[in-house]
Amino acid sequence: MMQWTALVPMKLGPERKSRLAKVLRQSDREDLSDRMALHVLNQLQNCTSVSRLVVLSPFRPGFWEGEWYKDEGRGLNVEISEWRRIFGCAPMLVLHADLALVSAADIDELLRIAKISGIALASDRSGKGTNAQAIADGRKFEFLFGPNSCELHCKQAPEMPVIVREGLALDIDTPEDLDILATYGR
Repeated sequence: MMQWTALVPMKLGPERKSRLAKVLRQSDREDLSDRMALHVLNQLQNCTSVSRLVVLSPFRPGFWEGEWYKDEGRGLNVEISEWRRIFGCAPMLVLHADLALVSAADIDELLRIAKISGIALASDRSGKGTNAQAIADGRKFEFLFGPNSCELHCKQAPEMPVIVREGLALDIDTPEDLDILATYGR
């Protein structure tokens, strides 16, 4: 069985979920971020093919005692690329910490497809962003998380499957995302 390392980038501090500032106080945004991150980490721990779990953040989150890699503030793509350079070519998954509905089954399916194709991506609900990126075969890959990242990532690897699953697609960034999450009773 292929064993994967999952890297979970997290923003910490008062800038977390700033697009929700009109509807949530800072303390509520921080609490929401922590709860989503814990959910994502718990789901990853339930994946049989994930053998290593690393949090990427500016400081170790108070709720996390596992492996941690310091985000030096150079930007998400640079930080992930630097971690991968040190980590090497083993199978890796980048999974964002704001996927409030993600399940171990969602993650396992993404990893199953990546194992077959060498690489796979999970898009956000709009089909424009990237919420997860799995690379099984050690290929060179430039991380381009941010606006239109799905298209930018797919241009690098046109054969890459794009997975659309509800649990991987709903990242919580906007008041509209919160409204959708509320329809699930969360």
